[in-house]
Amino acid sequence: MSDQIDYMVRDSQNTGINASIDVDYIINNLVISSKTFSTIRGDKEYKTISFNIEALQSIEQFLLAKYYWYTNILYYDKTFILNLIAERVYFYLLLMTCPHLGSSF
Repeated sequence: MSDQIDYMVRDSQNTGINASIDVDYIINNLVISSKTFSTIRGDKEYKTISFNIEALQSIEQFLLAKYYWYTNILYYDKTFILNLIAERVYFYLLLMTCPHLGSSF
């Protein structure tokens, strides 16, 4: 998760997505919780990662920034078209240099 927070902070600054993600606040409010579940075979204790309620707004901001990143950057129409063109050029060049691969595509 820390890797996702890191790239979201960097990408939001470099792409112009207006998101202020308070990484330190999110990390400082991480809590390891224990939860006991009753099953047929007996009680089983699980450890989970949770957050203090005070960090809810920062986590919501992070999730919204991730949503905006996906909708505005990753799935942007022109980006999708450029990726498709690049893929076709790559396969064309691959077939030109290795014609025996043509039957597998």
